[in-house]
Amino acid sequence: MIGDYLGIRNMRIRNVELRVMGMRITGTRNIELRNKFRRVMNKRHQLQAKVSTVNFSPIFLHFLLAVLLLLSGSKSAVALVLTNALPSEHSDVTFSGEPSSEALCTGVTRISEEECNVLVALYQQTDGEQWHNRTNWLTIDETVSPCEWYGVTCEGQHVTALNLASNRLSGQFSARFAALPMLNELVLNDNQLRGTIPLAICRLAETLEVVHVEYNQLTAANRRAKECLDQLNPQWLTTQTIPPTDLKPTRFMTDTIELSWTSIPYTADGGYYEISYTSRHNQPFTVHGTTTNKRSGSYLLDGLTPGQMYTIRIRTYTPAHAQQENEQWSDAKFTVSTTKSTDDDVLLLVYFPADNDLSPYVPSVVRRLEYGSRLNPNVRVLMLTDQAGDQNTNLLDISEGQITPSSAIQSTWGTNELDTTDPAVLAWFLKNARTLYPASRTVVSIMGHGVGWTPEFTWQMGQAPEETLLPEGGIPALPKGLHATPGDVTDNGGFLSTLDLAHALAEATDNGENPFDLIFFDQCFQGNLDVLYEMRETAQVFVSSPSYAFLSAPYHQYLPFLTPAKTTEEMANAIIHIYQNSLNEHHPNAIFWASKDDIEAVADAVSTLGMALLDATNAGQDARILQASLESKYVDTTQCGRQNLILGPPDELLGAGTFAQNLKRLFPANSGVEAAADGVIQALENIEGNAQVGRPYLAPETIWDYDDTFTILAPLLRDAPASVVWRASIYTEESPLTATWTPVPTQTVSITGTFAFIQDGEWDEFINAWYTNDLEPTVGDWCHYTPPIIVRHTVTEPLSLELTRLDDRVTLVWGDTAEENAVEYWILARQGDGNWRTVEVADLTQTNYTFTPPLADRSYHFQVVAQSELGVAVAQSNEATLSADDTTDAHFLYLPLISSE
Repeated sequence: MIGDYLGIRNMRIRNVELRVMGMRITGTRNIELRNKFRRVMNKRHQLQAKVSTVNFSPIFLHFLLAVLLLLSGSKSAVALVLTNALPSEHSDVTFSGEPSSEALCTGVTRISEEECNVLVALYQQTDGEQWHNRTNWLTIDETVSPCEWYGVTCEGQHVTALNLASNRLSGQFSARFAALPMLNELVLNDNQLRGTIPLAICRLAETLEVVHVEYNQLTAANRRAKECLDQLNPQWLTTQTIPPTDLKPTRFMTDTIELSWTSIPYTADGGYYEISYTSRHNQPFTVHGTTTNKRSGSYLLDGLTPGQMYTIRIRTYTPAHAQQENEQWSDAKFTVSTTKSTDDDVLLLVYFPADNDLSPYVPSVVRRLEYGSRLNPNVRVLMLTDQAGDQNTNLLDISEGQITPSSAIQSTWGTNELDTTDPAVLAWFLKNARTLYPASRTVVSIMGHGVGWTPEFTWQMGQAPEETLLPEGGIPALPKGLHATPGDVTDNGGFLSTLDLAHALAEATDNGENPFDLIFFDQCFQGNLDVLYEMRETAQVFVSSPSYAFLSAPYHQYLPFLTPAKTTEEMANAIIHIYQNSLNEHHPNAIFWASKDDIEAVADAVSTLGMALLDATNAGQDARILQASLESKYVDTTQCGRQNLILGPPDELLGAGTFAQNLKRLFPANSGVEAAADGVIQALENIEGNAQVGRPYLAPETIWDYDDTFTILAPLLRDAPASVVWRASIYTEESPLTATWTPVPTQTVSITGTFAFIQDGEWDEFINAWYTNDLEPTVGDWCHYTPPIIVRHTVTEPLSLELTRLDDRVTLVWGDTAEENAVEYWILARQGDGNWRTVEVADLTQTNYTFTPPLADRSYHFQVVAQSELGVAVAQSNEATLSADDTTDAHFLYLPLISSE
């Protein structure tokens, strides 16, 4: 079979991303399709090498791929391949990653298989098919080995020289050269190699005698890598066509943006910087002009529209000359910026109650807001935050890159320590800010853990229950007396329930008479119908996540989109797409935006569905209802420690869309349930959402595939106990209501308020009729977690980390980073096989950390990561382990850490 010939069954896939017709194929629904493409395309170069004497057309090769995919049973993949074979400006199939070369190099004896694989990867990554001279490359037989490939010299079963100068190599400079241990000559000048010189170049310093990389497009972001290459090839940087650095807007006018940058070292041989711009996402760039030469460091971008956001691109150009046969265009450097509006402006209010395990994250968010404000002169940021400890509630005024602390908290409240879970504090902040700085548009961002569907309750016994040990893998979210929960635990404990939050927002908007333009819940589980219906009068548009929200906090990217020229809906759309693009497949998440009218339309449709389901239940159709519910998509909101974060019962919140689709499938056409389910589907069609499906970092054995929007309370097993369906047990219009507190069963709480949707809608009627048990009112526990670290495999610099113990003290010592963008170290720890958590954030002058842990019978692992100003991981250490015999039971935090390519 052709498939056997290509070796598809034995392929190894490595970090491959598929783009078909300009689309990125991701998500579990496309995993099979993606994998089949990978298996075929990873053999593309080897197939072409075997049939290099035949001139196959691109259409024939696409037809061959289609045959292979048809044999494997993927008709959808066949359609994509055949469509891709047709001439089109979007008909491209590109891959990032390293295709497997093991099969080609198996059995090679002149050099090691590892060194052979390095050469094959070089060919594949630098567009070997377009080389001037590729004699013998990828040919291995009785007479030809890799040592007979053009430009390769071998001695003593090792590659000792690689000379491919002026050979039209195009692509990234490979870190895999370090796997050529006896290489003493590397000549790659006069090509079109681009990107960052990896730190691995230093590993070659002991063997390399001749290095030439002149007249390419190479740079170095790591100080040590630059020093190593300087020793091997002095003045190499003065011949590289690279983008300028430190591109930024320096002056804003209504129709002009002044740009500045640091010019590149290579100023000879002619050339210039090209400046282009666009005002619309996914629209082509318009060339505005060029500089006179490569020594220029500024430019006036004029003829623009007032109050409009622009994406600006700058590229370096060097014409062909005696030492470089090709003209050179550098990679592009981008920035975004906004012209001044003639009269309108935007006020962004950020509320961050972080008097808990989110406390170390506050400085990073402030930096991102400050950075983003440099790019948009039309936005003013007021941020109220509270960190762990006392007397540190702060109000910051951030505008045009300037941070000004305010004394308003002290002057108003007589203290600098507020309980930021008190709705009166939130209402004061929002209302006072709007009074001080009236703006044409006001956006509110409420950060923190988020507790989603949370009842309003008080303790019956006059005091909080005693602090209990945290359950393994999870933290009860109701914080009265519990350690490290979502509330502001410094001040007597507390949390913002759904009704507390709604009351604060209502007070700040005069009961909805003066609604905000946009409210962004940068928190977990706020995309619930009951929650959003409660707040619906307080903003025109809401952005929220129905599932776990990851505090990637890319506010430096949000701020340029908060412009007078954009509609509120466009701002919301930008937020959900920027937010989702900051995550990867290890951080599955759903996020959406909805207007007040959208929320009410969904609520009406769900109420109608509730009445239809009540009739169906009375008619004995409960089996179909239960099947539809259990086959719907859930968000993991309850008992996650015991359930190991698996999405499914006993979680009580399911996706309204998938539930309606299942009901429509299971009930007869033209039935009351089918029609009502169709009404829910139609109401949800207007909701703009974005989802990331994948295997979560903290539970990689599971797949989270929630890609729905609104969640609603689910009908689960009809005889389920109240401890499992505790939300259903208090989903009633009755209040006050005495309920059992399951973490401490001897404790009771009083439910003092009920949700507006329960009072106005009909879903509660159905839920109350659904369960056959007499459900005792109960308030259960549920989990929250701070998102685990995000580390992609693009961190270039390894840090050395050692651990020593003296008596009862443990000391971590690490090597300093040479990454130019690093601003701080994050010291991470994980307990046993648990998740990474942040122990400390240290500045760059600190290279050790000492602590005294209490005794415990488990091991700990430590790691140090260097971060940039905007929270990007740029260097990462090895793991250091403290064995179980030496460990102590310390409380560790864990915070998001972002790495971008």
